[in-house]
Amino acid sequence: MRRAIAVLLVVAGLGLAAYGFSSVAAADSNAQVTITFTILPAEELMVTPSSIDFGDVVPETPTAATAVTVTARCNQTYELTYTATDFTSGSYTVPIQRLSYDGGTTPFSSSGTIATGLMGENVFNYQYVLEVTWDDYAASGYSGSVTYTLTPTP
Repeated sequence: MRRAIAVLLVVAGLGLAAYGFSSVAAADSNAQVTITFTILPAEELMVTPSSIDFGDVVPETPTAATAVTVTARCNQTYELTYTATDFTSGSYTVPIQRLSYDGGTTPFSSSGTIATGLMGENVFNYQYVLEVTWDDYAASGYSGSVTYTLTPTP
């Protein structure tokens, strides 16, 4: 009889080991999900304000500084450049060098590089000041432009 009880206990133990503890073993199982995606190249360039009117300008009297903000956003490295035109009124021209971007010290040239090798969001703040001379041409309304260009350089 003792032998039968011992055999019964062994069989019960094997049953518990095989079935009773299987839920514990399942709790330790792992499964995973693989997530993939592609980030597309993206860039954005903003200039504020989009236009400036210096109003009436007197020779050799600098205008009040006008704040200009250039915001460049790019998810890869980039180069930020500008091109600038002379100010014209019909056949009359005032050189772009009369416009400075740092409050009256450094004049614009017809083109230039602002930054290279940057990435992410970068903000460039300028202070545009115009100062014409007595040698500049006829009294008239003039216009010109500064164009900023963001070029990704992956």
